[in-house]
Amino acid sequence: MVAPRLKSRPLELICAAMMHNHSKGHHYLIDSVRCLMLKNINVSCTLIGEGRIRRELEEYSTLIGVSDRIRFLGLIPSSSEVQRLISTADVFVLPSFQEGLPRSLIEALASGTICIGSNAGGIPEVLPHSLIFEKGDTESLSTLVEKLATCNDFYKKAIVDCMDAFDSFAPASLDRMQKTYVEELCL
Repeated sequence: MVAPRLKSRPLELICAAMMHNHSKGHHYLIDSVRCLMLKNINVSCTLIGEGRIRRELEEYSTLIGVSDRIRFLGLIPSSSEVQRLISTADVFVLPSFQEGLPRSLIEALASGTICIGSNAGGIPEVLPHSLIFEKGDTESLSTLVEKLATCNDFYKKAIVDCMDAFDSFAPASLDRMQKTYVEELCL
């Protein structure tokens, strides 16, 4: 049985992505925190990563009034520390505008944390449709986070869906996929 989330504390979002350019979608994640705050949805957000736009993002969060809800941790060189931080959050968010097959998302799934992501690149190949939002669309992201924050049944289903999504990357599953692929090639 999946335990319900304690609503007495903020829904903790986390994003681990470099801040070299705008392709990772940090701005609209920050906008989403503001949108949720205005709806009285209690959320906080931790951003892990470093890059040339970090200062811009920090200033932007102050400008729109959410700096008290967003923590900028910078680069964390220890992968085990990043995994620990992700595993203690409620929701890992990957708001990218472009992605290949996102390793960070697969690693976040491995931690047991609910994961949501945009419909960019390979993200929809990893996550179920119910945990995907439109890239660059603050409202779509906010609506999904609000549903996780307010609907306990959806939150519990998201946990199970993410466990299932990770299972498809387990060695036995990958071996089966490889075997099927090779069999199809040999026909």
